[in-house]
Amino acid sequence: MKRLKIETTSMSLHIMAMAFMLCDHLWGTIVPGNDWLTCVGRLAFPIFAFLIVEGYFHTKNFKKYLLRLLIFALISEIPFNLMMGSRLFYPIHQNVLWSFFSSNLNKGSSTFLSNARIFGKVYFPRLVMPIANVIFNFINFALQTVVYIILVVVYALMGTNVHPNLLILLTPLLVLQTALLGMGIGLIVSSITTKYRDLNILVNFGISLLMYITPVVYPISEAPLGLGTVLLLNPVAPIVETYRYAFLGSGAFHWVYWLVSLGVTALILLFGLVIFNKVEKNFI
Repeated sequence: MKRLKIETTSMSLHIMAMAFMLCDHLWGTIVPGNDWLTCVGRLAFPIFAFLIVEGYFHTKNFKKYLLRLLIFALISEIPFNLMMGSRLFYPIHQNVLWSFFSSNLNKGSSTFLSNARIFGKVYFPRLVMPIANVIFNFINFALQTVVYIILVVVYALMGTNVHPNLLILLTPLLVLQTALLGMGIGLIVSSITTKYRDLNILVNFGISLLMYITPVVYPISEAPLGLGTVLLLNPVAPIVETYRYAFLGSGAFHWVYWLVSLGVTALILLFGLVIFNKVEKNFI
């Protein structure tokens, strides 16, 4: 008796992602009030994220690949914003702080594997590499923030529902906390991947899943099924929510959860430094 062999192709993944996304769109337009459709629809994001990473590894021209992604983003994002928000830029769906966090985590998690050749030839404090990654990511974040602030100011002057407030003064602390939290988790994952190298493959997928339990494209008050309080237990969530509230006036400032997030960030960073220093002595 022959066994039925089921293969998962790129096309089948695209079809699955589009079907999940259709559920999300149905919730927002035709069948409002069905939060379970939103939960199903959000499954499209990790699938598309996986396909983008697959495309990166298989493309022959990285620049053309990035250009195609940019063009696709423009032709998909702008019509959506015009339809749902009647404007080109929808501030509540943008959060450059999350990009900064995910970049630090992604780069930091591959510190040992990406720099194994350098570590084997020259001795220097290994912690230099993740710190250098944070500095590099901060430069990108600063450029994105300049553009973001310009757009926020323009929409605030146009009389839209954008209301920056004094919590903007917390921005340096929020940025520092984001950098330390991303680097801390990255140090832990990087240390573990020296023994379990295949774990590094799951990092991008894990970041995509983490985005679902972080209020990146929605205020925590709009979390489906009343899960706002649970989502705030994620240490990244209070940071992102506070950043959004400071610049847009959307959402709320959950100061208790933010203080808890500060404590968790300190513990994660401390644990990451300890385990990283322990592993670097025996690596190569």
